[in-house]
Amino acid sequence: MISFDSYPAVLLNGSTAIHGEVYSVDGDTFAEVEELEGFPYFYNRIQIETKYGAAWIYVMDEVIGAYTIVESGIWK
Repeated sequence: MISFDSYPAVLLNGSTAIHGEVYSVDGDTFAEVEELEGFPYFYNRIQIETKYGAAWIYVMDEVIGAYTIVESGIWK
């Protein structure tokens, strides 16, 4: 996980675990999340397995700009 100060991003080539939240949403809410995350132009998404079952996670394919690595995997 990396931080651009005002928002985080997840990269697939990292070597540490990240912490997140899992929500069950309806189709309309999912469409709103897609827009909020800038999918597919800003973030891409992949499906992963969690202890709650399958979930979507938004990932950044290409990093542009300065960032810091979030070693803890927890972005606040």
